[in-house]
Amino acid sequence: MASKTSYILIAVLIIFNIFMLYQNVQRENKVGILNNQLAACEQNTGNPAMHTSSIRLPDELISPDNTLSLVTFFTDRGCAPCVIDEIGFINNMLEKYNPYMNMYLVDGHERYLVNLGAQFRYEIIGTIPELDDLHISNPVSLLIDRNGTVHHIHYADIGNAEKSRRFFENVRSLFESVYEG
Repeated sequence: MASKTSYILIAVLIIFNIFMLYQNVQRENKVGILNNQLAACEQNTGNPAMHTSSIRLPDELISPDNTLSLVTFFTDRGCAPCVIDEIGFINNMLEKYNPYMNMYLVDGHERYLVNLGAQFRYEIIGTIPELDDLHISNPVSLLIDRNGTVHHIHYADIGNAEKSRRFFENVRSLFESVYEG
């Protein structure tokens, strides 16, 4: 009798495992499709995304537990209205997606982002040579996977909050598919 129960339990576990693998493949497919849509949207704004294969974040800035993460870099040397816009978009995503977002202030005053309305936690970091290619003056957001591969780069443009709004809407949609789907 115990043998028959063991076989049933093993069969159920195998079926469950196959189901979970199938769900993972489906999510990866959604990520690929939505990522392509995000890149196409960015290119349609007249500001094509830079080639992402050349960007590699230091390991300490990568969240290996997250399928996808949004990493945003701010500086206090750029356009303050751009920073305020990006802060607003990030604040709107905090409630659901805070664990999948990491924000950094590069060489800035510790209260700079809070003074501009940031409700999120951020880390102050020094200049990192690996980020030199990003030319961070205005906020820069990277959509990365758990391996540190950069899939998309978004630059906040002066006077173009609509571009940023579309980017963050697409990121929200992507996060919904990955983390809630």
